Amino acid sequence: MSRPQSPSRESPAKDIKNISSNLEFQHFDHTETNIPKYNLPAPATQNTNNASSIWKLEYYQKYFNVDTADVRLKIEFNKVSRRIILSIVPYKSSFFDEIRNSPDLYGPFWVATTVTFLLFTTGSIAESIKHLINGGKEPYSYDFTKMSVSATTVYVYTFLIPLFWWGMFKWWKIQVPYLNIVDLYGYAMSVLMPVALICIIPSEIIKWITVSVAAGLSGLFIIRNLRPELRKLETQAISATFITLFTLAIHTGLLVFFKFYFF
Repeated sequence: MSRPQSPSRESPAKDIKNISSNLEFQHFDHTETNIPKYNLPAPATQNTNNASSIWKLEYYQKYFNVDTADVRLKIEFNKVSRRIILSIVPYKSSFFDEIRNSPDLYGPFWVATTVTFLLFTTGSIAESIKHLINGGKEPYSYDFTKMSVSATTVYVYTFLIPLFWWGMFKWWKIQVPYLNIVDLYGYAMSVLMPVALICIIPSEIIKWITVSVAAGLSGLFIIRNLRPELRKLETQAISATFITLFTLAIHTGLLVFFKFYFF
């Protein structure tokens, strides 16, 4: 009985030689040029000068970054504030010289609106104090019709009386813009703001003294600024003087009306 033959085994060196003969040598010296490129952000660097940056002007620049609107608002506020002071303390002979090149409507409108609310508010406070002093047992009820009376009176006086003067100057052939006269009368009402606050004090003597001084200051402010324009008249000086005195009487009567109606 024959014995099966076992498969012949080749040596390991011969196997490696056979495998290496089947391999194809590859070259890797060719580089691919179509790789997409991306803009990667630069690596963040740590600022090592944070402690000393407060000594640089750039550090404080952000605190002075004011745009044009803010600057314009501040300039307008300074202009209105200066004109209010000139109207309450009329040491300058001609207010028209102040507003000739830059008249404004913001100031008269703001003053008229502020005076309207102050007259109603301080008048209501003064009446409630008087009601409390007189021993009123029922709560004080506010009269909101005084608000409408205050608004109507103040706005009519601020914008319609200048229209009358503008018509008279047109008739006399004197060139005075309507807006300048509105500024004159609008800023003349500024004196009522401190008057309204002082009149809260429950003393009739203090109230009458305050109203009298306010009427004198604001009336002087109006007359001193209208007089240089009225001096240009030659044949109608008497009529101009009469109209001026009549206007001054209306102005004084307005303040007296405010005293009786609100305080």
